[in-house]
Amino acid sequence: MHILAADRAPADVRNSDQPETTATTRIDSRIPSVDREDSKDSEAKGEGGREKKQERLRSDPQQAQTRPIDTPSPNRNAEHRTEPPQASRRQTGQIPSDGRAEPQRPDPQRPVPENPGPQNGGPDLNTPGDPVEPEIPLREILLTTETLEQADQQRSDLAQDRIAILSRRNLPGLGFVLSTYRVPDDVDMDALITELQDRYPGSDIEQNGRFYPLSDEKRRYAQRLVGVAVPSTCAAHVPLAMLDSGVNTSVPALLGAKIETHDMTGALDASDQHGTAVATLMLSNHPDFPGLAPRASLLAINVFARDPNGLVETRSNWLLYGLDLVASINPTPVAVNMSFGGDYSRLLEKVFERLSRRMVLVAAAGNSGSNQPTYPAAYDSVHGVGSLNANGKRSRHSSYGAHVALMAPGEDVWSSGSDGKGLYVTGSSFAASFATVALAFVNQSSQPVSDYLASLGESRQITFEGLCGGDG
Repeated sequence: MHILAADRAPADVRNSDQPETTATTRIDSRIPSVDREDSKDSEAKGEGGREKKQERLRSDPQQAQTRPIDTPSPNRNAEHRTEPPQASRRQTGQIPSDGRAEPQRPDPQRPVPENPGPQNGGPDLNTPGDPVEPEIPLREILLTTETLEQADQQRSDLAQDRIAILSRRNLPGLGFVLSTYRVPDDVDMDALITELQDRYPGSDIEQNGRFYPLSDEKRRYAQRLVGVAVPSTCAAHVPLAMLDSGVNTSVPALLGAKIETHDMTGALDASDQHGTAVATLMLSNHPDFPGLAPRASLLAINVFARDPNGLVETRSNWLLYGLDLVASINPTPVAVNMSFGGDYSRLLEKVFERLSRRMVLVAAAGNSGSNQPTYPAAYDSVHGVGSLNANGKRSRHSSYGAHVALMAPGEDVWSSGSDGKGLYVTGSSFAASFATVALAFVNQSSQPVSDYLASLGESRQITFEGLCGGDG
């Protein structure tokens, strides 16, 4: 994913109930790409699947941790790790802060399965060279309430403890009001959360978490591998959504595509390269960039901005803002594509579980080349997707294990960059775009998603066979 230079830290201290909207999110790229790109040629699992995932996770004692999704390489950027709160609390979004606290570790009881076999493939995410230590963790907490009145009362109470509010937003689609607070540097974060859980038993309370993009980079092998004709015969008008970077809707590959763009960060200082490539794979009707579902519509939600160190990130609160929009918009998306990874969050897990009853949720499994789970792909309500190379083998960089429900092309896949030129992209987030479209067609049909997943067998490789026709 390309990253743009920004001297200021992102800010999110708006007190608005409405997400910001923009027609396009075009940004020039003056910083080298963090994903591998080559443009020189310019040329859900249903219940059964969830049970299998739970069984695989229980079978392995290794510690869970998360990594950026389109980033392979063993020494990737350090990421914020948190363990699930003891009470029934959930994590939410984060807001920029200069304070730091000791990173928490994930639940060591969350297991992961054995290496499934051969590895072949490409590169990794956030940095081409040595990893940069991100600003972790945020000195911020998230609190939910049922009403704005309750949120105002909490704000008054917490002000007495020097805990200042940073932002508040009503999220009617998710059913709660989300408030983000700054915690003073001299306050113990864990002790504070425990105290507030006792003080506000009706609220979900957790530390704001960071998440990072998951991506890396011959022409049409991907369509052949999954059984999609070129040009695509998938003619259904299926509504899709994605939480990713911005999308440049004016590139040739996306002219005429039905894309509605929104921004949840208020920053727009991250490149739209990644989101443009993902949207092209799903929707393009251009002969040089054959998409999977050219007649689909896409709700493209930007959730990425740059942190003070220049790394691209998203935060729990930005994700929740985006998910609220997904839950509220009409028509309801049939499937949602997510290209980011981070640590476990009780709050996000609960939201994904609720949304999964209405739509299929798909997430990149990660590019660590290991069986370390990353979230949201590892949640039972989400379909995690790993990457295949042109030989149908798991890419060397692709994560594997219990949280990987599906496999799809994700290495050297031909797509469009935000400058309109062709490039090869690599990473599990690009594999996720194939799975998102396939599961969207399944979910819109009369076939249960669980039956489709069972039909894939042990390979778990997605196929469009029987999903597309001349009339969709």
